[in-house]
Amino acid sequence: MGDLSNSEPLRLPSHTAAEPGFDVEQVLKELNSKEKIDLLSGIDFWHTKAVPRLNVPSIRLSDGPNGVRGTRFFNGVPAACFPCGTGLAATWNTNLLQSAGGLMGAEARAKGVHVLLGPTVNMQRSPLGGRAFESFSEDPVLAGRCAASIIAGIEKTGVVASVKHFVANDQEHERMAVDSLITERALREIYVLPFQIAVRDANPGSFMTSYNKVNGVHVSDSPDFIQKIVRGEWVWEGMVMSDCACGGCSWYGGNETGNAIADVLFGDVNPSGKLPLSFPVGVEDNPAFLNYRSEHGRVLYGEDVYIGYRFYEAVKRQTQWSFGWGLSYTSFVLSDLQLQQTTNDKGELLVITVTVQNTGEVDGSGELKGFAKVHVEKGSSAKVEVAIERKYATSFWDETLHKWTEESGFYDILVGSCSAETPLKQTFEVKETVWWSGL
Repeated sequence: MGDLSNSEPLRLPSHTAAEPGFDVEQVLKELNSKEKIDLLSGIDFWHTKAVPRLNVPSIRLSDGPNGVRGTRFFNGVPAACFPCGTGLAATWNTNLLQSAGGLMGAEARAKGVHVLLGPTVNMQRSPLGGRAFESFSEDPVLAGRCAASIIAGIEKTGVVASVKHFVANDQEHERMAVDSLITERALREIYVLPFQIAVRDANPGSFMTSYNKVNGVHVSDSPDFIQKIVRGEWVWEGMVMSDCACGGCSWYGGNETGNAIADVLFGDVNPSGKLPLSFPVGVEDNPAFLNYRSEHGRVLYGEDVYIGYRFYEAVKRQTQWSFGWGLSYTSFVLSDLQLQQTTNDKGELLVITVTVQNTGEVDGSGELKGFAKVHVEKGSSAKVEVAIERKYATSFWDETLHKWTEESGFYDILVGSCSAETPLKQTFEVKETVWWSGL
């Protein structure tokens, strides 16, 4: 999923398209200072300035994460409302997310939109996040994979996806001015990682930076974030744009909410969604409870890397519903866990195979950490294979060397229906410590 290297180039709608033979390099030489500044600003929320004398067209942008609202801030053209990010992530189905992205891209093209401002890839630190519904998950790997799928679907239609908000835009309270204080390790392993995965797997055309500061510096002004990490380590060449004031959709399941719920209630569909975030017993159980509000313009990410289920498992705290939990009209049994180590052009791979048996009376779908999803008829079994890039599975960010470290030693592969239920385990060994950066 997400490999856009062979995709067709972006073709702008005819009424705003650059003319055939448009020479970007020559135009850059001919632009005067005012025109260069104009290209970095907009005539409104949704359009960049054109340069008529050089035939540079205006670029049209539109929100958003779960629907294409059009190009007017109020009273816009009606749009299909897709399930929000959390709802899509709860399917744990990357093919479905890519299809949703394709539909968003098609609607964007129909509205003459060149850049769709989404998906939102920020982390769900706390249940109090006012726009957390836009984001996918509390887990950076799940968030990154979901983002890559949506991006792949959008960009295959010729529309640019602008993944946002880079980085640590994880709360609404003072989000336009707050300074997010995060350790280097937590920043890399939790908050930057989903963007890294999105670039690795889908190579989005655009990034939107966040309003907030991170450790005292605005991301838009930060050579460490933009030049060192994004341009240098990831060798990404897309467009970076700053955020602008905009509205957000409330937590709905989209146009088909009523029909979808009815299908489940009447048994026409067997539900197979799983939670992309943990639900604590009480808000005070959340690891960000004491640090979530900003004080004097700063917010301390005191939980460090222990976001979501990482915290609940580390302190053995009971949750109301665990990460990956979900209900179904049937039941599944996992067995025959096998682990193989192999290589491809990206490096070492861990290939995990497990048998999923449907032991109930209804056909259903079960999914695993690696996002492989299988439909199993009642009374039947199916083998599922999940491939994980080993260095991503075993590395941590070394705050002294400022690199990813894959440390030698033994690691456990845990397989189960959710983070609280992992009955199968295999162990493998990393024989040599290595340090790496980039993708």
